[in-house]
Amino acid sequence: MSSPSTSATSTTAVATPVEHAASDVVVDAGIGAVAGMAEVTVNQPLIYFKNSIQTGAKIASNPAVWYRGYLTNVGTLAPITAIQVSATTILSNVLFGKAPSQANDAEKSISAVGAGALSGLISGPSESIILHQQRTGEGTFAALKSIRSDAGWKGVFRGTSYAMFRDGLFTAGFMAGAPMLVKRLRDDYNLSEPTARLAGGCAAGALAAVLTHPADTIKTRLQRDYMGEKYKSFTAPYAEGGLLKGLAARGTRVIVGVCVIGNVTEFLQNKWAAYSKSSTDKPVATKSQQQ
Repeated sequence: MSSPSTSATSTTAVATPVEHAASDVVVDAGIGAVAGMAEVTVNQPLIYFKNSIQTGAKIASNPAVWYRGYLTNVGTLAPITAIQVSATTILSNVLFGKAPSQANDAEKSISAVGAGALSGLISGPSESIILHQQRTGEGTFAALKSIRSDAGWKGVFRGTSYAMFRDGLFTAGFMAGAPMLVKRLRDDYNLSEPTARLAGGCAAGALAAVLTHPADTIKTRLQRDYMGEKYKSFTAPYAEGGLLKGLAARGTRVIVGVCVIGNVTEFLQNKWAAYSKSSTDKPVATKSQQQ
């Protein structure tokens, strides 16, 4: 049995700042994964329409074709979004010494752009595989094998630099832009919380779609021509023109995506914050006290 003095000084277990930081990153990754899966489920057909329009492919009328590559997308966009959310937290702490919730708009945007660019290292090759699946109907690993067999890893990663640029701006849209607009609409224009979220998400998504669509079109064309037979350089797709082809489909997808990801992320983060607060308010008996 412990001494009275030991019991008196060891009534609660206090987590260190390092433990809290590690826990926050894991939670943010999980929240990002859930938000990413929700977005893919809703938007997969729009991804097919966009890719077909950008590359001039015929659009199938069979919904089963629209969902080709769905499992690949779910399996990769969940970790992609998890990276975007958790890396934003990490970069905000590393660059500015504060959590995203405490950062100003410029600091949030810079952290989000960096996080999005990192996630492009996954989204680039995964979208190359999905595009190949949409065209051939192959499974994930069969499509990867086909691209590697024809063009090596260079073919798999073709267009990835454009994906990194696009995802940097997109992440800034839903991690920084959307919450900023929601706050302004709610506080300055007295809109209700649901209305402000919808309007802010749509506005941020529309702006992100317009700004990043030319890069997305070039990326998609390069990935469709993964062997480099039509486009001999990474700037060659510019000459073809039509860089805004598929903007309606992608714009709709981005607007919906910003709304889904932003709102799901914020909802789950608020729930976690409330749970964490209620947990820390309760004393936790230590081993010495239990004895």
